[in-house]
Amino acid sequence: MSESKPGQERYTEEEWQTIMDGLDEEEREIMAAFEKGEMVPSRDADEQSKAARMAARNALRRHHRVSLRLSDSDMKTARHLAEEKNMPCSTLLYEIVREYLRGRLIERRSIFEDDPTFTLPSPR
Repeated sequence: MSESKPGQERYTEEEWQTIMDGLDEEEREIMAAFEKGEMVPSRDADEQSKAARMAARNALRRHHRVSLRLSDSDMKTARHLAEEKNMPCSTLLYEIVREYLRGRLIERRSIFEDDPTFTLPSPR
């Protein structure tokens, strides 16, 4: 095995080569300077690395605002369900969409069987 470069010790030679192949020109220059000892890790490198990972994780968790048009009856249903679950209607709608997209939402046609004021639209 060839001489280990700084930072390489935690990777196999094949993994290290894949990393190096993925660097752009500026990154390769930085790595070459680091390998020559012209650059050294900062004293708080672990802390900075942790902060960068957290920032990246948070960037992936961003939510996007969406507008929906619902019929009066659908909105009435959503408000009724939200009230029963003691949550804001927007939160209920968010959870419905999220569960549907994850494939965990099942169809139930008899949610309001006991509610005499509610009628389901007839199937088309």
